Amino acid sequence: MKNKKKIILFGGNRLSENGPIGDLIGYFKKSGIDFFLVTDPVHLKKKTYNNKSFRETIKDIKYLSFKKINEKKVSKLIDINTYGISINSIWKFSDFLINKFSGRLYNYHAANLPEERGAANITWKILQKNFKKNTINIHKVIKEFDTGEIVASKKINLKKNILPKDYLKVIALNEKSFLINFIDKLVTNKKILLKKQKGEQYYWPRLNANKDGKINWSWNVEDITLFIKSFSHPFNGAFSFINNNKIKIYDASFVKKKKFHPFQNGLVFREDNSKIYVANNTGYIVLKKINLNSKKMLKNYIGKRFI
Repeated sequence: MKNKKKIILFGGNRLSENGPIGDLIGYFKKSGIDFFLVTDPVHLKKKTYNNKSFRETIKDIKYLSFKKINEKKVSKLIDINTYGISINSIWKFSDFLINKFSGRLYNYHAANLPEERGAANITWKILQKNFKKNTINIHKVIKEFDTGEIVASKKINLKKNILPKDYLKVIALNEKSFLINFIDKLVTNKKILLKKQKGEQYYWPRLNANKDGKINWSWNVEDITLFIKSFSHPFNGAFSFINNNKIKIYDASFVKKKKFHPFQNGLVFREDNSKIYVANNTGYIVLKKINLNSKKMLKNYIGKRFI
């Protein structure tokens, strides 16, 4: 068939999931759409569904892997019938590749635009308690991150005070059909409507829980709780230390009715079989022991201080 469309996927799956790219690969195989994957060593090692690595799930397809994208090799895959879709990719696309696609390179952004540009969108959303408006979007890739015209958008409904895993479940329920509908438009030459991004513009950087997840016990109890929740599963958890022992914390709740002196911040003042209670000058934090993890689990926490 002449002028047959081809899709190049850039990126990889999310942690512990078959999507988004795994779902698209399954659809491409079923529908006969020509595709190629460009991924990276980090995504290849990442565990997806059924505890399989991403590398294991794509062993029967054509792909290239780069820590730093090889423009010459990728450019050889691109012709006038090739479309690129970036999904969780780690690279900033160069002017050379953007121009090579000539307006046919798109990015899937699972957050609001333009107020949630950048990365780590779930963590930033929880920290800001920003659940009034929620959308997933596809936009054109241009030189500046996440600033291109929006070509597809879908509203999603979220509950307040959710954990990242809950947010991701809602995203997963909506994104497969959303992405497939857009790709079908591309390969069947249907008209794509362009919409300029409007509103206040914010950019938030990528986060690494192992570096950025350290808890500041001088914050107020609500901010500490939000911080812990925002780095929870499937991320690596917020963390603190007791006697040089790193403890990861995946969930928390707070009580404001009792307040302590700032000198008591981080001290465990009460403990029972299932919970520990941590003092703060604005109230106290309640931590379930099942939500704590460390290489050396403590037999008791009472009287010890998180730092």
